[in-house]
Amino acid sequence: RGARAGGAECQRGCAAARARARRPPMRRGCTGARPLAALIAGCCAASAFADSGLFLGGNGGVRPPVVLVPGIVGSSLEVRLHDAPVPHWECTRDTYSSWKKVWVDPALLLVPRWKNCLVSYLTLTYNASSDTYSNLPGLEMRTRGFGKDEKVDMLYRLEFGTLLGHLEGELGYEAGRDLFLAPYDWRLAGDAHAKRRSSDGVGGFYAELQEMIEQGVSTSGRKAVVVSHSLGCPTMLHFLHTFVSEEWRAEHIQEWVALAGPWLGSAMQAKAYLSGYTLGAPQWLISHDYVKSVQVNSSSGVWLSPSPLAFGDTPLVTTPSRNYSAKDLTHLIALSGAQAGGEQALALHKKLKGHLESLQRPPANVPTHIWYSTGVSTPLRFEYALEVTEDFNEVPINEFYGDGDGTVNIQSLRYPELHWPRDSSPFSTKVFPDVSHTALLSDPRFLKALTERLRPLLHPAPSLRPSPLDGDLLSALRPVERAASPLLAGAPQLLKWSEGGRTGARLAGCLAPMALLAFSLCPLVLVSRRGSSTRSAPGLGLQLV
Repeated sequence: RGARAGGAECQRGCAAARARARRPPMRRGCTGARPLAALIAGCCAASAFADSGLFLGGNGGVRPPVVLVPGIVGSSLEVRLHDAPVPHWECTRDTYSSWKKVWVDPALLLVPRWKNCLVSYLTLTYNASSDTYSNLPGLEMRTRGFGKDEKVDMLYRLEFGTLLGHLEGELGYEAGRDLFLAPYDWRLAGDAHAKRRSSDGVGGFYAELQEMIEQGVSTSGRKAVVVSHSLGCPTMLHFLHTFVSEEWRAEHIQEWVALAGPWLGSAMQAKAYLSGYTLGAPQWLISHDYVKSVQVNSSSGVWLSPSPLAFGDTPLVTTPSRNYSAKDLTHLIALSGAQAGGEQALALHKKLKGHLESLQRPPANVPTHIWYSTGVSTPLRFEYALEVTEDFNEVPINEFYGDGDGTVNIQSLRYPELHWPRDSSPFSTKVFPDVSHTALLSDPRFLKALTERLRPLLHPAPSLRPSPLDGDLLSALRPVERAASPLLAGAPQLLKWSEGGRTGARLAGCLAPMALLAFSLCPLVLVSRRGSSTRSAPGLGLQLV
């Protein structure tokens, strides 16, 4: 990083410094042409190595781009309003061409009077006749990601903060350079993601995701690693199977790590239709049905609904007179009516029924890793004191638990491991016991496992033979890299000092050999990474062996 920062200024000063190095040598101290030439060599080598990406942690296509795909409610949403029909005068109805964050805005989420504002902003309407989705009239929506120079949103810090810090600190990734977030409208399922983005901002995610991956691959020269979480897993599964070709997958995807995937839904969605779901927030903080109208009218709710393929005849809802299983969910929606989404929810279930079931196989040409956690009590059955009737909106009197990650049941988490075919497209599975659905993203075991998958990919040239020196020598050179960084960062200042008379030249000359020594070890680093192969270093005109 220090080399990169000082590289440009070093290059500008190299020509003038070379001329000064030809002056007659001084007779005392450690100043003179040779030390100054060493400084020049170290400085220019720093610039060349920084640009070529051959130095440890350098850019230049060394790292494969990593794309993070969040889970349900894990993407920040902004709206632009123009004379929108909002519920009451306290809601913003016009933002005058500016964007307003609505998810997550703590004020909109926690102030009861503004609940209706939030619900109206997140309203999704589905027209079954035209098969189109739309937002509130006068409202345009977009997602907010993070770029190289953007401040990372609070939501992403809460969700991915530990993971981002780990990738940046341990492997040298940088947000917006080789580490990307792919946020999406989590109200939608894959059918809407595949559509062209409408004028009010609905749809278009898959095209944006494809472009993001293609740009990352083009810039780095490496295929991308996709890490998805929760709803991001079926979202990616649908993308890989239906939106891109096998050839595209082979050219652009190095591998896919799928975390905590609700492959065939969760029993919690049955509760969401009848009672609402607070996403883990305590009911003393927000009511059980706070955002229920958003949940029951979202097409992603169909994807999150428990499928009979995974849950079979297991009772999920119990009333005084009968039990309801996964296959009875649409019947429950019809009984409850508008409170459970009514005609729109039923139309969405009819349209999307069987979508995910038909995709339950690993995508060809994509090495896939199914990772999930277990050992956390997960709601499986909800008991109600009353029968489900029109406008039902009750809280269950009892909840019965099974295994899972606290949000997704084991029946859904393990479905790929038990039922996906392994003959055509092999995949792997990994289980992390005793960690919850969201906590998995910051669990040290997951971070270690992901690092072990990424580290062998950090340097290119797959045709080159690995070196037996890899582990020991690379570990030994880490302190050298850390020690060299401040020297390289200060190299431009050393050049300036060298022009300022004997004292400055003496100081620059004394420090220069250390910088040169650091870069003398660069070939050893390359040996440890690339075995006995030979590689040219751009800008140096050398063969590093």
